[in-house]
Amino acid sequence: MSAAVRGARVRESRQQGGSQLVAEPEAVDNESGQMPAPSPRVGTKGPSAKTPFVGDLDVALRVTPDHVVSGMHVQVEMTVTNTSPHRLTNVTPSALRLVGTATSSATSEPRPAVQPVLEPGESASFSSTATVTGWEGQTYAFSGSASAEWDAIVARRAVSNRGTLLKLEGPGQPKYPDESRTVGASGAAAEDAAGTAAASTVAVSAAVGNPSATLQFVGVNLDGTLTGGVQFGGTLLQDLRILAGWDNVSGGHIQRLDLYLPDGALYQRFSTSFAHAAVETELQVNGSWITQHALFGSWRVELYLDDARTPIASEVFVLTPG
Repeated sequence: MSAAVRGARVRESRQQGGSQLVAEPEAVDNESGQMPAPSPRVGTKGPSAKTPFVGDLDVALRVTPDHVVSGMHVQVEMTVTNTSPHRLTNVTPSALRLVGTATSSATSEPRPAVQPVLEPGESASFSSTATVTGWEGQTYAFSGSASAEWDAIVARRAVSNRGTLLKLEGPGQPKYPDESRTVGASGAAAEDAAGTAAASTVAVSAAVGNPSATLQFVGVNLDGTLTGGVQFGGTLLQDLRILAGWDNVSGGHIQRLDLYLPDGALYQRFSTSFAHAAVETELQVNGSWITQHALFGSWRVELYLDDARTPIASEVFVLTPG
């Protein structure tokens, strides 16, 4: 009998006077014209599987914040879900790729680096950071995938939401004088901060492996446009968004944000529960006491984690009368 047709199954055909074996080609993938790859046997390591199986994992990506100034850090969260009826092991995120017109430094290694076990229906989160640079109006997003069973199973590549680079207000580079980072900074300290503060991120990091955070500011202008930086025209703002980016934290936590007036008095305190890498707090400016009582000058923000008495990050922004 001739050799069986490759990729075919054999059935027995019974006819009058006897029976014969008939080879039937199996169905092929309509798009690629190739045989569909069989699902690998879960629980065996990938080197035994010559062709990875695409499926059983769903990947979703989110980048925050979605409006930053060139040179700011962004957080990329990858969520991987086991959509199969089987337990999957060694779930590993891929490297991230930048998508858009902006540029990015190499992203940090995802944390955690691997999820040892993922039960059916369960999800795992992986966090990375990157620094985005470019011109106002340029865009950024990130794409990525994940694998399991030592690369025997791979997910289809996903793309995150898209962010946009903002205009940076304020001349020069920041010096952050000591006076501008203490309670009650005003007068000469406010003028110094107003003339020199232009960057929008300051990180106060503990030892490697300990939690750290960054603070960024985005102004929502009365005309609906957005402006990043640390110096804003107080009468031109509708609101001020305060973005806290967290690093080396996992699980549920409490973020406390204290805002101090130019004269050093506590203006407002925000407490927020969070379990992700970025938290946004909105400060009303237009129509609030800030504009009603002309509370212009150098403001200080202190960021705390849980019940800590020492701020994990501190930053100054300046509201000018213009």
